[in-house]
Amino acid sequence: MSFWDDLPEQPSEQREEMILRAVEEGRHDPIIWAPLGVGLDQGVEILLNVASDALKIDGKRVNVNMTTMQKIVDVLGHAFPTSRISDLIYLHADVVIGACTQTPDSKMAYTSRTLKHSAAVDKKIAGRAGLASTVGKDWVLSNRLVGKPDKSANYGWQDPSAAYTSPGGIKLWQNLGTAHDRWHVDYSQVVRLVSRNCMVDGEHADLMDLLRGDLAHVLSYEGALQLDRMPGVPVHKPSPSPSPPVAGGTLGERCVEWCLQHVGHKEAPPGSNDSPLIRSWLAPCARGYGDKRIVLGLSKMNWCSAFQCAAMQACLTPDDEIPHDYRAGVVELVEDTYPGRDGKMPFAGRYIPISETRNGKFKPSVGDLAIYDRSNPAKPETSWHRHVNRVVAFHESEGIYQTVGGNEGQQVSVGENHIGHAKLLGWIHYPQAEPEPPPDAPLFTEREREQILNQVGMFLREAADAIWR
Repeated sequence: MSFWDDLPEQPSEQREEMILRAVEEGRHDPIIWAPLGVGLDQGVEILLNVASDALKIDGKRVNVNMTTMQKIVDVLGHAFPTSRISDLIYLHADVVIGACTQTPDSKMAYTSRTLKHSAAVDKKIAGRAGLASTVGKDWVLSNRLVGKPDKSANYGWQDPSAAYTSPGGIKLWQNLGTAHDRWHVDYSQVVRLVSRNCMVDGEHADLMDLLRGDLAHVLSYEGALQLDRMPGVPVHKPSPSPSPPVAGGTLGERCVEWCLQHVGHKEAPPGSNDSPLIRSWLAPCARGYGDKRIVLGLSKMNWCSAFQCAAMQACLTPDDEIPHDYRAGVVELVEDTYPGRDGKMPFAGRYIPISETRNGKFKPSVGDLAIYDRSNPAKPETSWHRHVNRVVAFHESEGIYQTVGGNEGQQVSVGENHIGHAKLLGWIHYPQAEPEPPPDAPLFTEREREQILNQVGMFLREAADAIWR
């Protein structure tokens, strides 16, 4: 059965949780980002990345309440639109359609009405590609929610024939409203995401910093936002994806066992960098550090790094030191663990160049990561391309090591390499358990011990005899 066959017909907490869980597991359709350049008329160049359509699962646009929308934003690390960003999406859309309305009634939140609305939008889009609007109403961040933890804010349904006019002069059916509570859902309320990764005059920036700062007026009709999330919803931490239990040994050894349990998992379809499981491995990938750390919400790309990070995440215990963050790019794994970053990052892994192994100074341990160059000298744009797999065993005398890795032959595979491999760059060494101190050496051999005991016994007998004489 499909996801939609299992989804309850009527709105419920269970239905919201099923949609959220599907997003956590990476089962949503890949998010196609569309660049959106704004602000030139106000003396600044801001380049946003906005989802080209509403969030879909199995090709159908989902409807959720604003509480679940906030949790999805937490999981994927993106952002809500504002009412102005919603209008800017409409103004710059490649595909513009009118609002797909339905007659209001008591069944507006039923799953069947969700599917009916999504099909109506698809019919109007008629296969055209690019940034699309309007595909539903948007849940938006607004200062009107300050001090109202149980309210929601919706906006949109831009349409030339609509009855209302936005502050930007756009005709629409839904002015910025807070009539609904944050548990309200109906067929029109879709999930339009905006990436927090943006550019300001050619420099990288965080959208949330812009919305709270001096440039907020470019992206918000209300000026600087006084909140960066729904006030009544705690930060949502995704439930861990189910993984085969692995116990015992070092973190690296447990990661090897976890990886071996997934050997044979293939991309579906072949060559797609895709499968529900691969999406679940990609979804938590993050970039940045500290309060600048952003979950990228990836769903389809080269997945060798995500696979190894999923192994680490599945096998970590409270007693383990974290060797590196959850990264999509192998270069970022190296950056997390590079010796020059010592003391600057909270990660315990260490990057060791292959020269240290070839000169006999370093021997990789079971569970360490092997890093390879995957660039093409004829294509400078590939200079950062890398590959990673995990050491299963190392045979020092022969210089041979066995590995297990993802995205190898479009699946999880085992293999064998030599430390002389031309593309082998080095290792990421995982923290190792402190070795048990050797037991103290006995002071005497067993024979010496018996001799001493015999001598002591003879002495005691002689002493006793002397006392009784």
